[in-house]
Amino acid sequence: MSFFEFWRSQKERGELLQRANQLRLHPLHLKRLLSDSAVRSELHNASMVSLLPPVGTEVFRRFTPASLEAVQRREAEEKERQKRKNKEVQEKDPPKQATHLEVEKPLPFIFGDPPPELLNTPLEELDPPYQSQKTFIVLSKGNILHRFNADSACCLLSPFNPMRTAAIRILIHSLFRLFILLTILSNCVFMMISYSPAFTIAEYAFTAVYMFEVIVKIVSRGFCIGRFTFLRDPWNWLDVMVISTAFLTPEFVDLGKVSVLRIIPRVLKMISLYPGVKTTAGSLVQSVRRLVGFIILAAFVLAVLALIGLHVFMGTLKHKCVIWPSNMTYSPRFDFDRYINNASEQYFLPGYLDALVCGNGSDAEQCPEGYTCLKTDMSPNYSFTNYDSFGWSLLSVFRLLMQDFWEDLVLLMTHAAGYYTTIIFSVLVFPSSFFLLSLIVALVARVTVEQDRADVAKARQREEEFIQILEVMNRRKEEEEEEEVSEKQPLAAVTKSHEEEHPAVGGTHTHTHTHTHVVGFQLFQKDYECSACRIDSDCELPRWHMNGLFQTFLLIFRILCGEWIETMWDCMMVSDQSVCLIFFMTVVVIGHLLVLGLLLEVLILLL
Repeated sequence: MSFFEFWRSQKERGELLQRANQLRLHPLHLKRLLSDSAVRSELHNASMVSLLPPVGTEVFRRFTPASLEAVQRREAEEKERQKRKNKEVQEKDPPKQATHLEVEKPLPFIFGDPPPELLNTPLEELDPPYQSQKTFIVLSKGNILHRFNADSACCLLSPFNPMRTAAIRILIHSLFRLFILLTILSNCVFMMISYSPAFTIAEYAFTAVYMFEVIVKIVSRGFCIGRFTFLRDPWNWLDVMVISTAFLTPEFVDLGKVSVLRIIPRVLKMISLYPGVKTTAGSLVQSVRRLVGFIILAAFVLAVLALIGLHVFMGTLKHKCVIWPSNMTYSPRFDFDRYINNASEQYFLPGYLDALVCGNGSDAEQCPEGYTCLKTDMSPNYSFTNYDSFGWSLLSVFRLLMQDFWEDLVLLMTHAAGYYTTIIFSVLVFPSSFFLLSLIVALVARVTVEQDRADVAKARQREEEFIQILEVMNRRKEEEEEEEVSEKQPLAAVTKSHEEEHPAVGGTHTHTHTHTHVVGFQLFQKDYECSACRIDSDCELPRWHMNGLFQTFLLIFRILCGEWIETMWDCMMVSDQSVCLIFFMTVVVIGHLLVLGLLLEVLILLL
């Protein structure tokens, strides 16, 4: 496919999605569709028409005690029918939810707009598979569908209880979501402030808001018995984690760095507040599942390369240029190991923090006059750059894979082992790294394209059914000759379309940046402040650190841009090495996947 053909296909795709979001039936056509059985019979193949109630029945009906009795009767009949039905037939053809009536999605055009007085009010179920189950729906602003259990919440509050009705209205209101979002953002800001009495008071207030949100959800949905109850939604588990970790503060229990677990569920809650971002997060999880085979392959390749580096380059980066002692005596008081590991006896190039790496090979780096190449105990970069164990060798290979400061590592290996190492890197390491990166791009692009094609297929199906409905109704008018066509264009005014999923990718990326920003600040702020002398002789903070709010933001952005290895070395010097490794590896891997997905989505939108 040429670039022009690809550009044209993407342009047609955008026009198709826009048309699909603007489909609306004229009130006259909608009225005829609901009342004319002949039109229904000709449209029996249309999936959305099958969702409509019987001819002559109102589409939107309040959920009343009589409705609940009818649902219970249908549920009993369904259970009886299932008992008589063959088990193999049940497994072969189970009832499925209509894809047009998904939760937190707008109603399809086939239903039209409900009367304003029926918004935020319990209504009878529209989805046929759920009509025999104890459920009801509520439509919020924009005709967004919400589904609830018809059983009593917590065995106390029936669907007609005023308290439960009020809780439902609060839960689905857009201002309530905005209030929770602002609370989370304010909480993140206070978490970046050192512990103080004001912090304690604010923490109590935030915890009270989170508990109020949980109470509203439990009162409106029920706790755990039923499909659409509070605990049956995995996103609500974050609320449980928020409440459970609210007491991990120095006032109650000081767990050190473990207390950062308070931040993770609170920041992740921002994803659950918006359906578009939630859908994108789900798509990313599905993408990671699709990448399981690739992850196993990548781990195998990296392990093989790390083992090769371990056996070929073990100990080579420890060779340094040391002044040979002129008056060395072999007395017991002379400690030769201490002497060669003394930085004052080693040769440093101007402007470098590490001693010059050398080698004893013919093409390795030679020491200046008066110095001898000896094996010491220290490797470059605080001894974090080496091939002396499988773990450090794996980190060096991963660094080459991500192409962060790789030229420095190649130069060090050339100084220590000779120029033949460039052949190894050129023939073995770099092709493998490019191969793995190419696979990542290809797989993420494939998932993105498949999701895009699925959206286009749904939009095309909606448009085809819309055209089919119009054609049938126009043909019936011509056959019956009931009245002249009063309008040539059946489309009504375009209403506001629901939020697209492509901007949600950017929202997910923003939430991830905020998440890592807050977590990094909480984890390493005090470590940089108290241990700066470990990385600087003047005890001054380096250029990139996490001792301040803005500096942490810039450092996370730098990691997402691909430069992370040097800042990770500093972090490992001032803080716990395992914590730094876990944090930086998580940000690098997940951050790069999100950035890659964002760039692919933007490319598709632009083209």
